[in-house]
Amino acid sequence: MKVLAIGAHPSDLVHLCGGTLARYALGGNQVAMAVLCIGNSAFPAFPPELESARAGEFRQSASVIGAEAHWLALWDFAVRDEPHCRFRLVELMRQVVPDVILTHCPDDYCTDHAVIGELGSECMMMARQPGIRTDSPPIPLQPDVIHMDTVSGLGFAPQEFVDITEVMETKRSMLQRFEMELEMHGGDPVVAPLEWAEITSRFRGLQCGVRYAEAFRRSQKWGRMAARRSLP
Repeated sequence: MKVLAIGAHPSDLVHLCGGTLARYALGGNQVAMAVLCIGNSAFPAFPPELESARAGEFRQSASVIGAEAHWLALWDFAVRDEPHCRFRLVELMRQVVPDVILTHCPDDYCTDHAVIGELGSECMMMARQPGIRTDSPPIPLQPDVIHMDTVSGLGFAPQEFVDITEVMETKRSMLQRFEMELEMHGGDPVVAPLEWAEITSRFRGLQCGVRYAEAFRRSQKWGRMAARRSLP
């Protein structure tokens, strides 16, 4: 099976579904991770070498589980439901040809997250249409679209869980590749990345009776759902 995870900012996918992606990879599935935004908004200045460093950390994180890394290089808060963004995502999906797409929940806290959550579903439909022209041919099948948890879990009612207890150390290892974030936030009493991952994964695990878990729900629109479990 081919899995495509689409996230907004460099470390979002690891926080919200890193353990699940690790389980997919361990099961012999092909995993692709795509990040749309470069993570520039946290810095007062963002020279090209800083973007290169952020992209490098993302690729190193993806390499921990042997995932393909796709860096789309949009600026933070520049993701819009408009043709440029749509066609970039359609071409990405046609390159990967996924069986399942994991992406943000449209109810998440940040504009980039919310818009990507909507576009992930809409562009999947576009990627199948022969009249929508990009460099790659239309995908031949309908992927299952699954929304990841929101940041901190607010406003999110899980429908499915993935037990990530056996791969929690892998998730931590993926997060440790984001050295700039660890340096910026490592001592923060609220958003220290490794502690944040521990707390949220532990909380979702408590809900479903395991040590660590990640939470998901399916897109509730016709044509986006499948009569199968696509999560590991």
